[in-house]
Amino acid sequence: MKCVYIRATGQADNLGDVTLRRALLSQMSDHAKLHVLTGSAQAFAKGLKLAAIHKTYTSERRWQAAFARDALLGRVALYVGKPGEIAGKLSGRERQLLAVAKLFGVPAVRSAVGLRSAGDFSDQHMKELRSYLRVGWRDSTSAARGAQLGIGYPVPDWAFAEGTGYSTLERKSLVLSFRFDRPQLSDQTITEICQFAAEHDLMLICICQVERDGPPMEDLAAKIGAKFIPWNPDMIKLEHDLRDQYRQSMIVISDRLHVLINSFTEGAAPFCLTSTTESKIERHFAVIGYHDITAVETITPISTLRESFARQIARSDERQIALQSARSALSAEAASLLKMVSQA
Repeated sequence: MKCVYIRATGQADNLGDVTLRRALLSQMSDHAKLHVLTGSAQAFAKGLKLAAIHKTYTSERRWQAAFARDALLGRVALYVGKPGEIAGKLSGRERQLLAVAKLFGVPAVRSAVGLRSAGDFSDQHMKELRSYLRVGWRDSTSAARGAQLGIGYPVPDWAFAEGTGYSTLERKSLVLSFRFDRPQLSDQTITEICQFAAEHDLMLICICQVERDGPPMEDLAAKIGAKFIPWNPDMIKLEHDLRDQYRQSMIVISDRLHVLINSFTEGAAPFCLTSTTESKIERHFAVIGYHDITAVETITPISTLRESFARQIARSDERQIALQSARSALSAEAASLLKMVSQA
């Protein structure tokens, strides 16, 4: 059996990074032996849930050396670059690995990647991506930017493949989760959220999928009398607890992309409410045909927020259709990658 090398490093304190990488790995793991660069964080690697048959690496040097050896011997069917967000030019190590792949005829791909912002890549940097046989863009802006240069095609974020879909549990909570590195929402906005929860008999819950979000979310929970689910370094336990909560939530309000994706895949209504201009979440959901889920505090009249929350909750049928669309697209993407492995 030929092997597949995958770069799966990510932020060690970010559950979203684990979720999307694990979803990609799980599609490949039954069809080839995987050699996965995970980085040094043990909890992150554990969260990927790789079976013992696969080999993980904490050292980039050792992983690249193994890749060069196996490529030389004709053992590598495919190289898959890191999914998720990319910014700026490719790293020197990535260019080095691509050169080795080209030398020995190993196809290289990127699946479900996105530019941090449309201005992150010059035409020159974008053209570096031609080193990959194919590039799947996970958001509408990146896909449009790539299309201008004839690079890539749209494919949803791999995290849409996770989750149980739609549970039969009674939904009796409203979940909040906000980034630590943005201004806090105004007291008036928080009041509107609390009043909506009270009107609909929803329990307020503050959570964090990213460790750095913990202190401000704990403060917010104390301020509004909400239950607080703190960060847990055991990412498997953290994800279990959060997904259990998402399955019981009517709506999840956040400016964290993968808080909204993960809750969406558990049937909750996702809504991005932010204190600053935000396009990242809207453009990632646009790829699956689900639009208009963002409100910017400085633009949207605060008096209309409760109406917006109710409107999002009422979109249940749209959510089911969009989730099915996302999963169909990801199944097709996985089948295409596996075809490359089988033909190697």
